[in-house]
Amino acid sequence: MTDMRVREATPEELNSWDAIVRRFPNHRLPHLRAWIDSLSASGCGRPLYLVCENGAGIVGCLPGLLVNVGKWRLFGSPLAGWQTVSLGPAFDPERFDTAAFAQTLVPYLEREHDVDHIELLHPGLDPAGMHAAGFRDESVFTYRAPLIPHDEAGTFKQLKLSARRNVKRAQRLGLVTKFEEDESFVDEHYEQLREVYRRGGFSVPFGKERVLEFFRQLKSTGNLLAISCYLPGGRVNIATGIFFTEGTELLLWMWAHRQHYRWYRPTELMTWTVMKRAIELGCETFDLMGRGEFKTKFGAEPDLTKVRWMRGRHRWLTAARATAKTVYGWQQNVRGRASLVTRQATAFIGRRGRSAHPVRPPACVLGDADLVRALGLARVSSTVLAPPQAPARYSRHTRAVFPWHNAWERPEELVDLLVRFGQAQPEPPVLYYQEDRTLLLVSRYRDKLREGFRFVVPDAELVEQLVDKARFQELAARLNLPVPAARVIRPGDAPPAEGDDFGVPFPIVLKPLVRIPARWEPLAGPGKATSVATLADLRALWPRIAAANLPILAQELVPGEETRIESYHAYVDERGQVVGEFAGRKIRTWPASYGDSTALETSDATDVLTLGRALAKRMKFTGVCKFDFKRAPDGTLRLLEVNPRFNLWHHLGAVAGVNIPALVYGDLIGAPRPIVVPAQPGFRWCKPWKDNAAARAAGIPLAEWIPWLLRCEAKSGLAWDDPFPLFGATLHRGISALSGAIRRKGPPLTLRSVKE
Repeated sequence: MTDMRVREATPEELNSWDAIVRRFPNHRLPHLRAWIDSLSASGCGRPLYLVCENGAGIVGCLPGLLVNVGKWRLFGSPLAGWQTVSLGPAFDPERFDTAAFAQTLVPYLEREHDVDHIELLHPGLDPAGMHAAGFRDESVFTYRAPLIPHDEAGTFKQLKLSARRNVKRAQRLGLVTKFEEDESFVDEHYEQLREVYRRGGFSVPFGKERVLEFFRQLKSTGNLLAISCYLPGGRVNIATGIFFTEGTELLLWMWAHRQHYRWYRPTELMTWTVMKRAIELGCETFDLMGRGEFKTKFGAEPDLTKVRWMRGRHRWLTAARATAKTVYGWQQNVRGRASLVTRQATAFIGRRGRSAHPVRPPACVLGDADLVRALGLARVSSTVLAPPQAPARYSRHTRAVFPWHNAWERPEELVDLLVRFGQAQPEPPVLYYQEDRTLLLVSRYRDKLREGFRFVVPDAELVEQLVDKARFQELAARLNLPVPAARVIRPGDAPPAEGDDFGVPFPIVLKPLVRIPARWEPLAGPGKATSVATLADLRALWPRIAAANLPILAQELVPGEETRIESYHAYVDERGQVVGEFAGRKIRTWPASYGDSTALETSDATDVLTLGRALAKRMKFTGVCKFDFKRAPDGTLRLLEVNPRFNLWHHLGAVAGVNIPALVYGDLIGAPRPIVVPAQPGFRWCKPWKDNAAARAAGIPLAEWIPWLLRCEAKSGLAWDDPFPLFGATLHRGISALSGAIRRKGPPLTLRSVKE
């Protein structure tokens, strides 16, 4: 087929260019006018639209651009660096002859347009015909993934397991994807691109104008899929991508993400969202445009079918082109390195020579010295929010301290403070919470806090059900949890009449749903609960119950001392796998009945571990949990409560071999999981300044208690390599007490006041 002719498209053909191109089965998006016009508008050259025809009519179309470099003219279809996945001719394979095309194209471009160098990028030109016309070939690598039209499940299975997990994880974390229409998207996308290139020591090889032109042109033709991924709440943009569709093909143009938020793995969710849209549109293949082994996560395989064909009028032009490519790469590298060094130097001066950040992200602890110590044992430093006299402030593992804020009071201010701190760190810190008030703060403001932190927390509804004792009873009834019978006494409820069925068998224990010491202690003393033996006793106590004006849980009493309370502790990951667990029991509390724990011990109680695992699975629990059981006289375990938060037990667990806070930390920063062995039973923890009183009340002499204390493997606020928490807190309390005493004495006496 030698009668082929190449000519420039007529005005009428230009007006219907896209329709002509789409006749040919091998056309791709860059063949359309919108793509060529985008390149032209961003300064890549002057468009040249060519048609190839023979006696049977038009058999192919070749769009490209003419570029002047010095006194030489280049024709690119495309040139390297135009972020164009493929071009060259779109043609009818039955009527197109590569050799005739090449032998006709070269003299046409040299004669009519004075072209000195030609480049074509195409996967389907016959090598023999191109070589015969003097073209040299260069393989162009890309990754390509298959898509199954209208089959989301089948396509998802083709993703690697790690990608599928990250997609599901991002969905559980509440990341939000949004297809963008507004041009302001380009500003954010380009800033993210600059950050990505800077990290690699390069500068972006094109300006924002090119991105803007492609956004405008391809949006107008309906080929654009611009997408952003946001943190929960949809306010903080952490990843962006520009994709295109044409016919049965999806193209990745470019993507980027904020380094600070890479832990969320937003790229997988963002790309999968685009893939779902593409398979809805009937796409069958996904060109991920270039190298990057990360792309194999999406089921992509190497594709070497694309070839860049180059021909210079003079042989030295081709060599000069290769040299220019190398020099350009060096220049981009130097510019990128210079930008990176400048930023690092500026930051170093701003930090006054201090280290940029620790080897690993810090922990942010809303808790006490035991939690700080557990993290410290894993060599994780902490920034702590704790009251002024708290021992945690003085630990050697505490890197910094927040100004004290009570999580019950003005929670929005505390959340804003925390988020500002988290966003100022090189990487999002890991957030820990130890009390109900901080648990509820993290759960209720989880979307906002994820702007600055990474953390694990159970489902918001489940948290509310577990913290509210009344709602917990409803949950227990629905899931058939082994809890004692209970009912709620509301403020204003009438006292039960003599002989009434109270609904809960006596004896009972009363617990406040919300513990306010000023109201609760006149009713029950310093303990967390109080017991009532009979209905008559309850009626006698009712005036004080009414005076407390608190909602109170009346629960069936499980007989036995506090030492019969045993607990199950676990960290369950987002897939429902138990990562680490241990069991333990109470030794002493203060006050002796219904008091706070002062001495604890790990155990190897198989029934506690088995039941704890089963209940966590039944509740579909994920996160950190503590199940409190009481062993009844017949040996059965009755569930008292579930605390979905970190706690003082984790210090003991860490010493015994299962460091739950450290396991959470490792998962959240993406560290490999260690092999977790069972916790060693018989390890003990105590809080010395409170356990002394508890031991004395239990009849244990001081001479016996002190050796026992010294043998404890874990001591709250006190360790040979970290003695300052206890001493620092004691000194602070002493100074505060002395200052208060001085202020209460009033002004010093003067001679005049004595005379008066």
